[in-house]
Amino acid sequence: MPTLFLRIADILLALFWTWILIQSLRWGRIGGGNGYQSTRSERPGLYWFGIFIMFLMVLHFGGLAIVGQAPRA
Repeated sequence: MPTLFLRIADILLALFWTWILIQSLRWGRIGGGNGYQSTRSERPGLYWFGIFIMFLMVLHFGGLAIVGQAPRA
């Protein structure tokens, strides 16, 4: 039962991060009205770094949902 709960939690977290990633790419902005933009920003590198981190979160939690947690010794 704990494994099933963890997989469901990982699926929900992966979906949450996927939604945030898609919205950030659609809007071209991270952090609301005063956030970092993909263009016209003094720091577009921070925008792309944030997108990269969000992608890693989706990959991480999606992988945990598929593969599962490591068994305890």
